[in-house]
Amino acid sequence: MVGRHPHVFGDVQAVDADAVVEVWEAQKRREKADRTSVLDGVPMQMPSLLLAEKLVGRAARAGVELRPASAAPADEEALGDALLDAVVAASAAGLDAERALRAALRRLESTIRTAEAG
Repeated sequence: MVGRHPHVFGDVQAVDADAVVEVWEAQKRREKADRTSVLDGVPMQMPSLLLAEKLVGRAARAGVELRPASAAPADEEALGDALLDAVVAASAAGLDAERALRAALRRLESTIRTAEAG
């Protein structure tokens, strides 16, 4: 905690919230200097929806532009309903929603790594 907050416990000056974020990000870059990919440190065994959110954020950091297939639901209730509807439709068609999402995430991981490679 002390190391990640030199603006509180040390001699680093942070005049506003943006400066605090920059201090935090700079410290994380120093601590994780050996990482070569934005995916390093992401536990791929985490639950698939959490992993999807994490990889979407990391894709943006790697310069991979993802476009949604349709408009976002208006709120979380509508999102939950849309996700449930997708699982119900997949099940009715004999598809495994978890396996399908995991496969899509492996493809996204490959796309991110390809983008990072150059």
